[in-house]
Amino acid sequence: MLKIKHALTRLMKLLRSINPHITLPEALESILELEMEEIYPKHHEVLEHEGDVPYYIIRGCVYIYYYDAAGKQHVTRFYREDRIVAFLSFLEGTEALYTIAAGRDTILSRVSQRTMKKIYGSFDGMYEFAQLTVMRYDESKEKMKSDILGLPAPERVKLFYELYPFLLPAEAARMDEEIANLLLMSVRNLRKFR
Repeated sequence: MLKIKHALTRLMKLLRSINPHITLPEALESILELEMEEIYPKHHEVLEHEGDVPYYIIRGCVYIYYYDAAGKQHVTRFYREDRIVAFLSFLEGTEALYTIAAGRDTILSRVSQRTMKKIYGSFDGMYEFAQLTVMRYDESKEKMKSDILGLPAPERVKLFYELYPFLLPAEAARMDEEIANLLLMSVRNLRKFR
């Protein structure tokens, strides 16, 4: 059960903003309140290893990564407070490639596959709405990453911290390796340009 009431209010506002032309079912909010659970992960705790459960970030951040064939880690995204973390693999029931890990002082809520199937079966158009949500987030995150990586290294660092100011001071966030990996630079250069 989701106990942090303002988080549910913010989540519903976020869902309504995705496509304002679609009216969400009134019962959706009460289902999510009853079925979502809050979790309080440790810093860098792996939430899903090559798995896919949708999360709503109440506070803090999560980061997404995968390993290539050579075993090298690639950080692909950061998600901040008041965002949904979900992938099409969850909707389609296919194998996920990504690992989801928590940042420092993060609080999340999550919903099970069983609950999502219940929602899809109970309300017409909810599966399509979930697909739209995931696709828009994917497009948005990929564009943001492309825009950042298209900049010279000092500007990449500046823009990243403008988007994720809660990751400062860096000593408290302790995520230099992950941030440098995302920004395609060394930790040394990240620290230099920060």
